[in-house]
Amino acid sequence: GKVSVAASGSTTGILGLSAAASTALPLLAGVAGSIAVISKSAKFEVNLDDLQALTGLDDSKIKEVANSAIDMSGKFGIAAGDIVDSMALIGSQFPALLKDSKALGEVTEAANVLSKAGGLAVEDAAKGITTVLNQMGVAASESMDIINVLAAGSQQGAADIEYLNKALEKSGTAFNSAGMGYVEAIAAIETAAPKFSSADVAGSQLNSTLLKLSTQDNN
Repeated sequence: GKVSVAASGSTTGILGLSAAASTALPLLAGVAGSIAVISKSAKFEVNLDDLQALTGLDDSKIKEVANSAIDMSGKFGIAAGDIVDSMALIGSQFPALLKDSKALGEVTEAANVLSKAGGLAVEDAAKGITTVLNQMGVAASESMDIINVLAAGSQQGAADIEYLNKALEKSGTAFNSAGMGYVEAIAAIETAAPKFSSADVAGSQLNSTLLKLSTQDNN
């Protein structure tokens, strides 16, 4: 009799614990979810403060940046705080963007589009855009056109986006001085790529060729 009573008591206790656990677990999950949301929100605010300190943008411009980051967060499924982080990174690659919240947003959105489409890290995608901006004297408003050309070149040619970035760093200014745009520059690099395993060498060779042609024209 005692054994069965003990067993019955244990069973009742286990069932009670089970019921308590089933009630507590959703509550704990809800608390954990709330903490995660608060943490993300805090990171977003901290990153915005850091970006404002870096850029010197006033409160109204930072509000525009915040709204842009929230919008991109919904589009790309990335935390808004991480979007703001990528803005700071992109600004460090092309400092002129740090004073123009609209242009910074345009380049950041284009970088995220290229990142998703090409399976690239946002940093590498951004580098593709800012290299063209830096080397070719192109406006940030052309960012979407730039990523289309980079994506098409990397898909149809021998050079991937990383190769194109490195080669453009060596030759972009020479292409620009020769009156050639980024479309022609990327096409030329794709043509040279099968002959050069190193993007640095390809870019240097193209730079040298363009300078020689420029010298001949001046003579």
